[in-house]
Amino acid sequence: MVVTVLSSEKHVNARSLINKLLRSLPFDIIVTVGGDGTFLKAFKISAQTGRPVLCVRNEKSKGVLAECDLSDIRTAAKKIKNKRFSVVRYPMLAGIADNHKLSGFNEIGFFRTSEEALRFDLFVNNALFYENVVADGGIISTPAGSTAYNISAGGPVLDLASKSLVFTPLNPHGLNKPIVFEGSVKIVFRRNSAQLFADGKKLYKAKNYLGVSKSDRNANVISLKTPFYTRWKRIVGL
Repeated sequence: MVVTVLSSEKHVNARSLINKLLRSLPFDIIVTVGGDGTFLKAFKISAQTGRPVLCVRNEKSKGVLAECDLSDIRTAAKKIKNKRFSVVRYPMLAGIADNHKLSGFNEIGFFRTSEEALRFDLFVNNALFYENVVADGGIISTPAGSTAYNISAGGPVLDLASKSLVFTPLNPHGLNKPIVFEGSVKIVFRRNSAQLFADGKKLYKAKNYLGVSKSDRNANVISLKTPFYTRWKRIVGL
């Protein structure tokens, strides 16, 4: 079975083409056509079902995670049928804040709720790393998510093959820099509540703390061996 996730109705003709090309596969697959925002929807389905996702870029999106353009779907289908692909397990994020659970694929973050900047302590793998940070907030990103909000906030881009996460403070008042790390982070708010968000979606307010680590769920993504420099050129618009 082929499940198709589209970015808009204008790609509805692509659905029948994709189904025709891939219906004979001996396994279920999710094909998503659009940009990184559309891909997120498919990744969440993959994390729930275990089905692998083929990301197809439309003509206007950067599509950092895309393995092919819509015009190349026939070539991609042939590679998949001939087993010339691999399945990459992209980590999801799991968070907990004041006994509320949250999840994300790109990032989990927090932002101040008033004119006053947030003050918080940052723990990396249970060790105090930054004390009394003054900033507008912060984001914890996966390697795939490092090309999203994280890069806009001045954080580093991680290779998609990396197993690390990255914490990037938002407009820090001091010299607190982004941190690439393995494991988990915990943010303890010194005062004020913080607005939490995941993958750009606003959630609820946290009063005391936010803890984030890799989830036990993964998004399974089909890789056709697209080089990372090709993805990087999409990011910078080359």
